[in-house]
Parts: sequence; C-alpha cells; structure tokens
Amino acid sequence: MSLFFDLLCAVNSPNQRASASALATVAQVIDAAAQQQGISPSDLEGALSAIAPYLRAVLQQQMSILKQPADSVVHQLAEMDGADTMQTIIPPSVYSEMSRAVAAQTALSEPQADGALSMLVPVAMHLLDLGAQYNVENGNLLVSRFLNSDRPEDGDLGTVAHFIRRMAAPTAG
Repeated sequence: MSLFFDLLCAVNSPNQRASASALATVAQVIDAAAQQQGISPSDLEGALSAIAPYLRAVLQQQMSILKQPADSVVHQLAEMDGADTMQTIIPPSVYSEMSRAVAAQTALSEPQADGALSMLVPVAMHLLDLGAQYNVENGNLLVSRFLNSDRPEDGDLGTVAHFIRRMAAPTAG
C-alpha cells in the first residue's frame, strides 16, 4: 500500500511525472488490455501482483549489467515499445516462470497469462516511471520503494493498479 501512497505524493508534486491524467491513462490501458484479452481487469491486477517479484529481480539484474541507477533503467524501459521491453529485460526462462506464476495466482490460463504479460510489463514500467522527478537524476521514489520494500505488499503493483482504476472510475471494481 505504501507504493500507492508514494504515487499519490508524486501526483501532488509538480516536480514529478505523475499526474491525474497519467493515472487515468494507466487505468485506461489496463481496462483496454483486459478487454483485448477477454479477461477481467481484476485478473490483470492479480497478474501485476504475481509478476512484481520477478520484475524486481529483473530490474536489479539490469542495474548490475548496465551499471546504471534503477530509475534510469526504468525510464529507458518505459520509453520502449512493449515487445522491445519484454525482449530486452526478461530472459525466456524467467518469462515462462512469470507466466506460470500468473496462471497459478489468478483465474487466467497460461495462454491468457502469456498474452497479458506482453502488456503488463510495459504498464509496470510506465507506472514506476511516474515517480521520476523532472531534471533530477536518481530521484524516483516509486522505483526506490518498489526495489527496496521489506514487505511484499509494500511493492504490490496489482494493488496500485486497483486503486488507480478506482480513482479513475470510482464505480470500477
């Protein structure tokens, strides 16, 4: 939940990329992805929760390989096309593990999980990139919280997506 509160702080800060319209866009992307895949948005939120630990590990590995700070890596990935993001950071074996984890933790089949992942990883990168500060390096509180949270629920991207959707459309599930 603290990741969501940090996101709200970023929305209120004129120095960070987050804004009410950016959150509305994230909600729209999640809803459109769900509709395109023929699954519920809550299942996509569950999938985001399931992939968060994998994304955390992959980002930490990329930081080590690229010798760059986490917020820089996230920003680069957020700027890429979805397919490019997947191929750039996620080895095929990890992708398979992520797909199985999504299928095990949600009502999605493995083929549905595969289809959802290609959309969810870019959504996660864009979401984390919203915490970046303008004209400041190494200043993304969301990325820092996500990578350094002691408790899994503190970096739960699915919970963040759920509350973003609720804020964007209060009647949404």
